[in-house]
Amino acid sequence: MAVDTLVRKKGYAKKLLKKAEKYAINTGADYIWCNARISALGFYEKNDYKIYGEEFYIDDIGQHYIMMKNLK
Repeated sequence: MAVDTLVRKKGYAKKLLKKAEKYAINTGADYIWCNARISALGFYEKNDYKIYGEEFYIDDIGQHYIMMKNLK
């Protein structure tokens, strides 16, 4: 997920994330995960996501970590 720089810091990303989490919960998921850009780690950490594994690179995008949140 990415939010255009013109609308960052307005709560849209958090609303999208919470909708995705609610959908996952409603469909019986135990956890939710993402490939988080280095610059987005703080956002996900504030929303209770934890880093799993080693840093990795996605071509043309940059460095990432897998982040997960337990939904149970």
